[in-house]
Amino acid sequence: ITTHNLTDLYVFLADWNGPSQATIRVFVNPLVPLVWLGGLLMLLGGITCWWPERRRRKPPTHLEKQRGRDEGRGRLRRPRRKAHSPPI
Repeated sequence: ITTHNLTDLYVFLADWNGPSQATIRVFVNPLVPLVWLGGLLMLLGGITCWWPERRRRKPPTHLEKQRGRDEGRGRLRRPRRKAHSPPI
């Protein structure tokens, strides 16, 4: 068995009929290394998909921004409610 470029070559003894006669089989399989490379690429893709993500900080909401400003003064402000108009 040998690999040269992108071709695998398999040689094996198929039949032995004494010291003067033997049957040897030779198989040439092109592009076999690309099949192995494709399998490794799929494995890496699967590992990447299953890898746990880092926990990201959520961007602060309007209320959290307001609390951050007011905490230094020792009080919390309530956000103002929007005035709703009555239904027509």
